[in-house]
Order: sequence, then structure tokens, then C-alpha cells
Amino acid sequence: ITPDGGQKPAVPVMEGVIRQGSEAVLCFQPVSKATGYVLEYRPGNAGAWQTALIPTAQIGRFILTGLDPKQPYEYRLATRNVNN
Repeated sequence: ITPDGGQKPAVPVMEGVIRQGSEAVLCFQPVSKATGYVLEYRPGNAGAWQTALIPTAQIGRFILTGLDPKQPYEYRLATRNVNN
């Protein structure tokens, strides 16, 4: 038996980002049956994407640390489930 019929999880909706110094609080709508989230981020709109894994215990928001306070950042978020 394949969990959830082998279907990919829904895409989470990013509600906003609050930046303060070297931290960012990312707010998003949780996705049903998610086992976690993958956040990718990079400074500006260039360069390699960096990855942060978000466990489901952090549902709805995640605090990203270690950012350069002088740089704007670009973010993208994906959902993980038992099918990845």
C-alpha cells in the first residue's frame, strides 16, 4: 500500500516574512498530512540556494537565523510527506 496514493503533497502558502537583523520569521499556512517542510533561501535573487529543514513541530512559522542583515533574501518553501 502506498501512503496517500503516492501523491505529492500540496504546496504551502507563504503568508509573510518578518526580518529583524540577522533573523527572519517565516509565516506559512500548514499543509494537511505534511511531515515537514523544506525552506530554500538565498541573498538577493542570485547565488546558490541554501536549505533548511522544518519539522512539523514548527507548523505555521519558522525562525531562520544567521542571515546577513544588510542583504535582502529570496525564499521558497516546499512540503514533505511520507512520499517526499
